[in-house]
Amino acid sequence: MAQAKEVRGPGPRMGGPRPKVENPGKLLKRIMDEVFRHYLPHCILVLVCIVVSALANVQASLFLQTLMDDYIVPMTRQQDPSFAPLAGALVRMCCIYLVGILAAWANARIMVNVTQGTLRNLRTKLFTHMESLPIRYFDTHPHGDIMSVYTNDVDTLRQMLSQSIPQLVSSVITIVSVFFSMCMLSWQLTIVTMLMVALMLFCSKQIAKSSSKYFIQQQRDLGKVNGYIEEMMEGQKVVKVFCHEEKSIEEFKELKQYVVGMFMSLEKGGMDIIGEAIKKTGTFKKQIDEYFSLMRIWFRDILVYKATKEEDQIIFQDEYMTIEKMSQTYSFDDINDILKAIDLAESRIKSNVNFDSTIEILLLSIKEKTSGK
Repeated sequence: MAQAKEVRGPGPRMGGPRPKVENPGKLLKRIMDEVFRHYLPHCILVLVCIVVSALANVQASLFLQTLMDDYIVPMTRQQDPSFAPLAGALVRMCCIYLVGILAAWANARIMVNVTQGTLRNLRTKLFTHMESLPIRYFDTHPHGDIMSVYTNDVDTLRQMLSQSIPQLVSSVITIVSVFFSMCMLSWQLTIVTMLMVALMLFCSKQIAKSSSKYFIQQQRDLGKVNGYIEEMMEGQKVVKVFCHEEKSIEEFKELKQYVVGMFMSLEKGGMDIIGEAIKKTGTFKKQIDEYFSLMRIWFRDILVYKATKEEDQIIFQDEYMTIEKMSQTYSFDDINDILKAIDLAESRIKSNVNFDSTIEILLLSIKEKTSGK
């Protein structure tokens, strides 16, 4: 008798580490096949627009040499210079700029339709697949984590389709065009530039290697926060009956303020602050998942700001000044070690290791990174 095929959903993301993608190239191919299946003519037109826009930018850069050598310098040697050739060249350059601007606008406008249409199709397929999942899947996976797939994960895919892939194609075309132009102008300066580019790529690779792990952790933590919100929404009737609204909000705010204040105290205070922090953390045992999530998000913000210096990329917008200051205190290796310590502490708590000892080791690890700085 043939066995029924087990219908499976995505693995749990909150109770353990996120499943590792074994073949990201194959996964990218599946995504692009989905895009090309419905929007192949649009993608071809977008590619043409990207090529035109990139070449227009390169031509604008090369025009400076032509402007100086063929027009301005000869005019300085003439007693009665004629501005007609210069005006004609400027008009041609304006036309090139205009074509590049129109191509960039068309690219952005078409990609809006492609991206939103693809996300609509993916969400429809996700919902159709979800309806076929067994009941036990919903018993073992928090609803907020499932909703996070439809919101945060799909939004990440939107950024890849609408921004990352077009920018990658545009960058490749621009780099190739600029490289050949540089070789024609000066091969010596081209070699120097390529050495600096190699150094820049090495540094970027090291940062990306660390940030990718933290980005995955961020998505997992957002799933936990969504789970907390979903739990509050589902229990609205009970919350309202017992007038628990303000208390729920205050509990979350209190936890957030405590986590932020604790890190500031660890940075400024002595070792005696550890004992007080352990005692205070014990009062949040029922919110220990949110406690660890807020810790990760805090150091994720420090890492992101340290790497980008962009305020709008951080989650704790109201703590911008503190994050800016702490980004100067911790190195990239320090943040990496702290995040590993947080993961280890959470794993120990789930394994029923002594709570106070686990928190003490974690806080000492964080305090150690601020000592002497």
